Amino acid sequence: MQGHPLFFVVRAWIGCLALFLGACFYAQPPGKGKAGEREIPAEKTVLTVLYSRDDITWSLAMDDLCSKFEDANPDIRLVLQEPRNGSYEESLKVKEALDEFPDLFELQNVEQYVDNGRLGQIPCSISGLIESPRQIQGKIYTVPVYTTTYGIIYNQALFKRHGLSIPETYEEFLSLCGILRQNGIAPVICGGTKEDSIMYWLNYFYQKDVSLRVRENGPDIPDFLEPEYQEMFDDYQELLTGENVLKDSVYMNDSQVISKFLDGKAAMYYAKPIFIANLIRSDPGCMSATSEDMEDEGTGEEGQVRLAWFFLPRKEGETVAATEIGSQFAISKECMEDPKRYQAVERFFQFLFEDENYREILKLVYGFQTTKKRILYPSPFVQQELIVDYRYAQKEEVFLSASYMSREFKDELAKVLYLLAGDSMDAGEAGEYLNLRWRELGE
Repeated sequence: MQGHPLFFVVRAWIGCLALFLGACFYAQPPGKGKAGEREIPAEKTVLTVLYSRDDITWSLAMDDLCSKFEDANPDIRLVLQEPRNGSYEESLKVKEALDEFPDLFELQNVEQYVDNGRLGQIPCSISGLIESPRQIQGKIYTVPVYTTTYGIIYNQALFKRHGLSIPETYEEFLSLCGILRQNGIAPVICGGTKEDSIMYWLNYFYQKDVSLRVRENGPDIPDFLEPEYQEMFDDYQELLTGENVLKDSVYMNDSQVISKFLDGKAAMYYAKPIFIANLIRSDPGCMSATSEDMEDEGTGEEGQVRLAWFFLPRKEGETVAATEIGSQFAISKECMEDPKRYQAVERFFQFLFEDENYREILKLVYGFQTTKKRILYPSPFVQQELIVDYRYAQKEEVFLSASYMSREFKDELAKVLYLLAGDSMDAGEAGEYLNLRWRELGE
């Protein structure tokens, strides 16, 4: 048989097949790559993806999700684009100008891209999963992954040691700050890599002093010289320039803020819940104890940190939870017009909202779900408290982060906040300047 001509033909065919399969294997090495790293097999559907990397917890959560998606969907390749220098929104604009616009991307200023005709509609199979999808001109252009809020992250061990309880009014909060100062502890640390931390405080004072005012056809046109707005600026400036805020912390980056907080240099930090995850990543031992655990620990060891959370009450003592979309994704119009890529995006969202995957994201970012289906999961005590408090709090949208304000005006607002924090501008000057820029930018 080995001398038969057919034997040599079959053996040669098997050898060629083995060589071909080997080449295919090495043409598709394991692992995720970026554009230009290797040739992507033609049979795979390629999706370019862009999301913010400003927060390490969110970035790691999305990296992990994308890796798992590729493993579960070998016919789809995700090319993860890197944001350029500057803000994420500026980076997205640059990519659009350079014709590097991604297929799937995180988005903040939705109206601008709808007006430019750059967004594709979200498939009904995905928008139908969302409890309250946002519509623009009767169409759905974004998928909110989770919502978030703002509040006080505090060192429960310090509160216990000095016999402090959660304040029920802003006046009680100020009294609490006084007790901490008397014991040599900075009540509040305020800062971070971005301007968000100081913006959060102004959002709070807007809720306390101005409150949300929304007309039937949209938001009110603000007059920053009105008494309520002036009180908002005065309260903000008084807090940030006074003795209750750790000196020079306004100019600290995230790493410095985390270090000072974990070293017990400050008792409270006003932030989004995702910052709790950043603190725990730096020191897993700071994870919140239950009330019973704190009783067992007594006043705790010196330098001990135990994380907890409360919503800072307004002047009237109301518990108000500002509600904001933590992250939302959009699809480019070009992607929507390509059936294969559009279907791949649909599969990505379906994968994201599968119970196991979605549960993991919510746990990591300390976010609140946007889906109709309820997602349950075990969580640290600080996260349990947050979820319960948020559920029963009065909800309000965040005025100063509202989507109808342009990035340009928000940048102007951030500039004013730093000037107020540095005592380089007073409330009246801030009001005049912002009114002028509001008109000039055509807000």
